[in-house]
Amino acid sequence: MSTDLDISRELAAAIPSIDPRLYERIAGEAEAGGLLDVAYRIVGSPFGDLLLAASTEGLLRVAFEREDHAAVLRRLAVDVSPRIL
Repeated sequence: MSTDLDISRELAAAIPSIDPRLYERIAGEAEAGGLLDVAYRIVGSPFGDLLLAASTEGLLRVAFEREDHAAVLRRLAVDVSPRIL
């Protein structure tokens, strides 16, 4: 049986990286339309990839790669809002 994480990994491997310009446009339109409650990025650091999640109130979460970014996003969807981009 596939888990959510397995499915996420399979999709990520199957879909080429999104064009940053398209991503910015989608994010901007979602924010302007009031459809975005949590925004996140994954950034490289000397400590490995970090997930940074924020709302209009400020920084919500910083997660190290070993914390499983997909699991962190699922938890944010439950605890804060499923409207994450």
